Amino acid sequence: MRLKQNENRLIWVDILKIFSIYLVVVIHSISPDLYVYLGERGSFFFQNILRSSVPLFVMLSGALLLGKNESFSYFYSKRVVKVLFPWVGWTVVYVIWIYFFTETNVDSLPGFIKLFYTVLFSKFWFMPMIFGLYLLTPVLRFVMKNKIYLLAVFLGWFLFVSLLPVMGKVLSFNFFETQLSTVQFLGYFLLGYFLAGVNHNNKAVFYSFLIFLVCFMLVSVVKSYFFSSLVSKLSPYPYNFISPVTVFVSSSIFLIFKGVTGAFEEKISGKIQERVALIGGLTLSIYLAHQVIAESVNVLVPEIRLLIYSVNPLVSTLFWALIIFVLSVLLILMLKKVPGIRRVV
Repeated sequence: MRLKQNENRLIWVDILKIFSIYLVVVIHSISPDLYVYLGERGSFFFQNILRSSVPLFVMLSGALLLGKNESFSYFYSKRVVKVLFPWVGWTVVYVIWIYFFTETNVDSLPGFIKLFYTVLFSKFWFMPMIFGLYLLTPVLRFVMKNKIYLLAVFLGWFLFVSLLPVMGKVLSFNFFETQLSTVQFLGYFLLGYFLAGVNHNNKAVFYSFLIFLVCFMLVSVVKSYFFSSLVSKLSPYPYNFISPVTVFVSSSIFLIFKGVTGAFEEKISGKIQERVALIGGLTLSIYLAHQVIAESVNVLVPEIRLLIYSVNPLVSTLFWALIIFVLSVLLILMLKKVPGIRRVV
């Protein structure tokens, strides 16, 4: 049974959303000494966990949207408002912050336009990517009427977008690499729809854990013993969002959360589920707001981050990310109580 986004929210979806956005915040909170502290293999493991963040978001979007029956006009009007308003709103906030609190020299209208464009499409690169997938959703729903076509699209994506570019680096042959972020993440959108239909049971969770561990061990061994001379060629491929490793890791994490959380869903109290659903509904806004908040804290009270980073690099990274995450949630909740602003945050 496919997911339906309604009043009866699925708690595993919201928990996975929260986990994913926290990983995004961690990516932007890494201590300068972290990878030296973790070592090569520890860094490899940690980076691949972090790189599952955006794929998990996209997979959840596919799981929630592709199985729904909506008219084109209703879907586009609903999604455009939900994505476009916060995207533009936080872009304006970020541009204002850059102008007043950084040394960026913007003294002309073309300069403002360039800065606005840079923040809109580069700083918030996730937004045009997910917006593109939303635009494709009605087409994909039509293709879904024949599951073989949908599977063919996914396998084609995995082969030509994920696998062959990496193999080209390893085997030293040139292969076309698309720079269109919507195409790069299309496979995750479809994969989320497929995996959402997997029944969560003990076997599914066990096999997900197994794939998760085997994936890391296998790639670690191959990387260490067979491709040590090609590390520079592979980088950053073992760590990017669309590498085969990230595809398997993200899929495993998706199924693990779905299975484990689903098994205990009935035991979680109603109040906790309401709070989880509340925060889960803020994840897009947290993505847009957290970098402004982090940079503001760094500028206004830099001693706080320096103090936190003076301890264990791994602990400090995770703790600093948690602080920024909590501050983002509190700010967004306050802004949503302000009339006229709630729709753009």
